Amino acid sequence: MKKGEKYPKSIIERFEAFEKVCNIEEMSISVFQGSGYRGDDEICVIGEVIGDRLPYDVLILITVHNEMGEVIGTNFRESLEAKSFSGIHSFSRDVSVACDEEISKVRVYPVKNPTCWE
Repeated sequence: MKKGEKYPKSIIERFEAFEKVCNIEEMSISVFQGSGYRGDDEICVIGEVIGDRLPYDVLILITVHNEMGEVIGTNFRESLEAKSFSGIHSFSRDVSVACDEEISKVRVYPVKNPTCWE
């Protein structure tokens, strides 16, 4: 793929059960080919989260998989604070992927931020 080219929606996988637990009503995601550094490939995941009051602080996890199901890239830096979430949140995150790997799936899903675990 060329830099800036959009991946098909069919490679994006979400876990709606996780979204429901986090009171997320809608998550819209797009994935684009980026340009990486140090010889790696890179994708850009752009998203928008819409929902009600969050029950706790949330991390948005991104995992990239090859055709064999192996994880070949991750990003877990996008966070939403429950106390400041206003019902909508937009984000853009880059994920480095080792060159020569074929991207077959990009998972995007919310989890409870471990920094707020009791």
